[in-house]
Amino acid sequence: LSLTWNGDFEKWMAPVMKRTFVRKAKNFKASFTDAELATIFDRLIEYEFIEYDDLKLEKEKRLKFINIFYTGRIPETPEFILKMDHPQTHYFFEQLKIRSTIKLTSLCRIFSYEDGPIKSRALSASAARAKKNSGGPSNKEIIDAIFIFDR
Repeated sequence: LSLTWNGDFEKWMAPVMKRTFVRKAKNFKASFTDAELATIFDRLIEYEFIEYDDLKLEKEKRLKFINIFYTGRIPETPEFILKMDHPQTHYFFEQLKIRSTIKLTSLCRIFSYEDGPIKSRALSASAARAKKNSGGPSNKEIIDAIFIFDR
């Protein structure tokens, strides 16, 4: 009992308690504004890379998209289903990474495909093959347009 009232105990135990109970605030940092994040999401919808039948659900997902990239917190399960092939997805992720510290594996935890999770190894291998065989992903110009904010 005397150990807990000792000043040395506080010096020793405080860092342990902090590591145990204080979660890391951010998993990644992104330098997009809220308006830019909204534009990215809206263009994913516009170019049919993401689809929602329900307008209310689309608005909720839009807010989640902005929140994830603004706070830098990765969701427990993927929030967004991409309608892209591997090379397109890889290129889209690379564009997101230009202005963030997010890793490819983390992006695979934010997005998924309709038929299941996105696997980073398969994504990278497929993108490398596409670059070698055809110079890159199809619809590269459309994906680039997602990130033009001066319209």
